[in-house]
Amino acid sequence: MNHFLDQIKEDIKIYQNEYPLISNIHTDAWAFNYWVLDKLFFEDEELIEGKIVDYHDLGIDAYEIYEETKDVYLIQNKYYSDSTSITAEYVKNDFLIRAITSLENGTYKKSDELQSFFTKYKNHEDFAVHLQLFVTNNNRVAEADNYIKKFNIDHPKYHAQIFYLDDIEERYYGEVKPVKKNITVKVESVNKGTILNINSDSYKLANVIDARYVFTPVVSVFRMYRDAIEKGYPIFDMNIREYLGNKGVNKNIYSTLLDK
Repeated sequence: MNHFLDQIKEDIKIYQNEYPLISNIHTDAWAFNYWVLDKLFFEDEELIEGKIVDYHDLGIDAYEIYEETKDVYLIQNKYYSDSTSITAEYVKNDFLIRAITSLENGTYKKSDELQSFFTKYKNHEDFAVHLQLFVTNNNRVAEADNYIKKFNIDHPKYHAQIFYLDDIEERYYGEVKPVKKNITVKVESVNKGTILNINSDSYKLANVIDARYVFTPVVSVFRMYRDAIEKGYPIFDMNIREYLGNKGVNKNIYSTLLDK
């Protein structure tokens, strides 16, 4: 058994001890939904329960909405033992078809928030649906993966992905495997005056030629990051910084992030 599954189980026990009044939290499979929203989507603890629609869910266990970028994540979670595998038919019919069909038809009844968002933005040029299935073992099913690939080709605005246990661990720790791919990105700026030259000598950037600072809206950075993730391109390296205190420019940055 993968040691990371033991960690998930320990985290679930902590939830069950700390939040005994949450409905269904003592069912491990339901609590795994809570774990995914908490650890992988960093949802506010007070909002997590409302984002879980497990049980007779029409192919959705939980969801996340990012209205600013018009992205919605439809999440399925399978809290399986080592011996249980997902089936290709489940992936083809339930994971890829049932929820999307219901939302497209405006008949999804488990969450008014989710159906309203889908209806409002489904024709928007930036609208994107991310179907993500998290499975707590590494019993990969080639036929299921083939269905995923075909679905993504046939549906440009939808992107489906299965995360097996090793993939979940990698996402949890933020580790990206090195890849070599070509990717083209568009970086927006407010106007021509927001592009500044960088003095490579002063910054000791010996191997950087013609470098620039670009002031760009944060949503542009998010789209660039999102597109890179979808294409499997590690556009950002890990760059851990110590806390610099809530004062000066850092205080202003913090205030901006809190401002709706």
